[in-house]
Amino acid sequence: MFEQYSLGQELENILMRDRLEVFHFNSSTDQSTSIANSILRDKGCMEGNYTEDFGLKWTSLVPSDKRLARLQLHNWFQRLNLRPDDFRNKYVLDAGCGIGSVSEFFLQYATFVLGVDFSNSISVAANNLSHNPKFLPLQASIESLPIKDSTFDIVCSHGVVHHTSDPDKSIFELWRLIKPGGRLVIWVYPDIPFMHRRSLLVYFMSDHTVQEKLEFSDLLSRWGHLAVQNWIKGKEVLEHNLCFSVKNDLLDTVEHLFDGVCPTYHHILNEEYFSSLASKLPFAKRIIFGADIEEFQHPLTVTITKRLK
Repeated sequence: MFEQYSLGQELENILMRDRLEVFHFNSSTDQSTSIANSILRDKGCMEGNYTEDFGLKWTSLVPSDKRLARLQLHNWFQRLNLRPDDFRNKYVLDAGCGIGSVSEFFLQYATFVLGVDFSNSISVAANNLSHNPKFLPLQASIESLPIKDSTFDIVCSHGVVHHTSDPDKSIFELWRLIKPGGRLVIWVYPDIPFMHRRSLLVYFMSDHTVQEKLEFSDLLSRWGHLAVQNWIKGKEVLEHNLCFSVKNDLLDTVEHLFDGVCPTYHHILNEEYFSSLASKLPFAKRIIFGADIEEFQHPLTVTITKRLK
């Protein structure tokens, strides 16, 4: 029973104990008193969980060394329009942490990072960051989090909100958790024709199982590699019409294509959307938009600051 475990006073002030259960436990720790090396889970989060595809992507599709090497290339502060000093002595929520790459970056400076993910990739994040006592993994939906109000200085969601079933609900829920003077930082795909075509591709594949989506990605990727080798316009046609690019490695191509077809939801959220929504957020002080200059397609980074009450 979860009741036997001690959260410690800091976590008691953050988490809603009555909604939590221990999902995974490292038996090498003292199970009677500590949640060290544990994964906490919202008791109700497995009902209606639509993230099997993301779990497969992050845990099985690409070897972990390739995933980590690719993600570690990014300058996450530049991507999110933040600086290292923004995180010093701060409590940070990584909303949709995946395998924990962004959380690991934040942990270099933050006092504490709570990594939340709806999918089973939370197990990978827990394993990757189990050595760091400042990190705690939690499996939960960002549309309904077992976290108390006004508990985090920075809430960051990288590449997640546009894949939730209800972006409005997700953003209001994340906003609830921010302390006065804190910030909500959201990174989403850009509002460009390519992403609209990809959204249609997601819709087309929506009735298929995750395994069928993976088989489709594998078949099309193999065809794509042959097309690029034997057809001078193959690369251009694939990128424009089928929304994926052929990589040097076949497995990389499969992963990137699967990433495009696997989401259950793929919303297009632009500056107009965020401006309208920010006007409805209680105590919203200002909103700042910034393009991710690392990416050719310039995804959108949105920062909303909560004013002091």
